[in-house]
Amino acid sequence: MKRLLPTIFIVLVTAGAIAWLMLNFRAKRKYDEMRSGLTPPYDVLQMDDNMKEFMTEVESYWTKAQDFVGGTTSEGLEAIGLKPTVSNLARAYEYSMPPYSFTNLNRNREAAVMGVFQSIILTMSFDRAVFLSSGHDLLLNRIGTNQVVIWTDTSDGLRERLYYTKNKGIEQSPEPY
Repeated sequence: MKRLLPTIFIVLVTAGAIAWLMLNFRAKRKYDEMRSGLTPPYDVLQMDDNMKEFMTEVESYWTKAQDFVGGTTSEGLEAIGLKPTVSNLARAYEYSMPPYSFTNLNRNREAAVMGVFQSIILTMSFDRAVFLSSGHDLLLNRIGTNQVVIWTDTSDGLRERLYYTKNKGIEQSPEPY
């Protein structure tokens, strides 16, 4: 019987290791599927004078379709454990999901949560770029040639404004995805 104990121990440890590996390979496959389905990270560009001028034109002459604080974007940021601020939204836009880690399962979970946020909440941009003010309190996203979203930090929370124009809009043609 004493001779069987080491053998039983080895069999149990081996079976546990095999089960752990099988679960991790299954999780890795699902993680990799999610990762490959995400669009590449956005460029978060510093807002230059031309973009500031464009934003002034948008706010002055385009039609404001929505203007609210604490909308879906704010709720999404809170759901993933981030304070709803322009800085955190910019971080979410430029986030790149890392490869799966067999040794850091917590990082995999956090990355998967951010991946879900990116795929469901973030507003697409036709040029794969968003523009951040120097004070990190304003973010502009050109979601189409005639639609723009502007987020600003306010004392009440993250403010989101959607503008559109029936005119020509942005001169640059969209890049294919």
